[in-house]
Amino acid sequence: MDDLWERRAELSPSDQEARRHVAEAVDLLDTGIARVARVDDSNGEVVVDERAKRAVLLSFKVLEMTESTGGDFRHYDRTPLKKRLDGVRMVPGAIARWGSYLAPGTVLMPSFVNIGGYVDTGSMVDTWATVGSAAQIGRPAHHPHPVRLLRHLGHP
Repeated sequence: MDDLWERRAELSPSDQEARRHVAEAVDLLDTGIARVARVDDSNGEVVVDERAKRAVLLSFKVLEMTESTGGDFRHYDRTPLKKRLDGVRMVPGAIARWGSYLAPGTVLMPSFVNIGGYVDTGSMVDTWATVGSAAQIGRPAHHPHPVRLLRHLGHP
């Protein structure tokens, strides 16, 4: 990922090897194996996985625009809809992108979860809420300072 990041200006969807590496990294986010950020339980500080963060950003450089559908819902984007929904309740109007993690027991009301977002067990994303790219939502022991976490990732 570090090499791809250094070459990011020259990357495009035609670079199949870069696309493969980025897709593998984003797939780790999609399964919850990797996370863009977490709060260190020992000191409460936010720890950002720069490689995971870069994989999300690089995905917009190397993935092709494609049309996706889900029932009557259609979109044209670089990031497809999430397909791994094991143990997740997702009501009509909820949208989750590939590369977001939804733990079993998560409930999504009509809402949006962006790539890199992490929603932990037992959490509900309520109506019209957005879990932004790299936002981490869930059990308080893991995410006691969500505002600080978002600011650390470069959000105002």
